[in-house]
Amino acid sequence: MSNFKNNKGMKTSELFKTVKNNGRDAKVLGIYPINTMPRIVVFDGRNIELSMFENHLRNIPEGTSITFGRKGFGADFWIGQDNRYSRIHFAIVKIGEEMCQVIDCSLNGTEII
Repeated sequence: MSNFKNNKGMKTSELFKTVKNNGRDAKVLGIYPINTMPRIVVFDGRNIELSMFENHLRNIPEGTSITFGRKGFGADFWIGQDNRYSRIHFAIVKIGEEMCQVIDCSLNGTEII
């Protein structure tokens, strides 16, 4: 995965608009405390430990997100290059000082384990 590009994050409304423009609907997979984030699995079985993003989440304003997706399409972190990965495959949205939502933005699937 790439390095985090900025500390601003994407506004939640921008995230949902971008996902809708890409022809899909975003689905909330769960709400979690920032200090106990789950693991996520993308469609090809790749596991991503979300707890490693705790510091990034603490440093972005409430209502913003960090995004994960295909290289070259504006995601904060790259999870792959081929077109099986969505431009924005999933996102984590900060919804309070200590909480966040994990959102699936893909057609090929994302799940929490």
